[in-house]
Amino acid sequence: MTESVQVNGHQIEVFASLWTGKETVKYDGNIVSDRRNISTFRSIHSFKVQEEGQEIVYEVEVMSGGYAIRRNGIIQAHKP
Repeated sequence: MTESVQVNGHQIEVFASLWTGKETVKYDGNIVSDRRNISTFRSIHSFKVQEEGQEIVYEVEVMSGGYAIRRNGIIQAHKP
């Protein structure tokens, strides 16, 4: 699965392979989280960024075939 969405004017890209377990999250083209997940069907990638002078916490939940992106705890985009 490869998905790309705009959240608050920023590009978030999610890549996840069920075959290799490789998961990568990019924010504005920069890798902010990268891991291999072969034991579960759900994982959460969390990272902090500065937007308009404020610290923002993103959580990207990668699920079997889908994702959910939260910005400061509020869902901004998802794919069931």
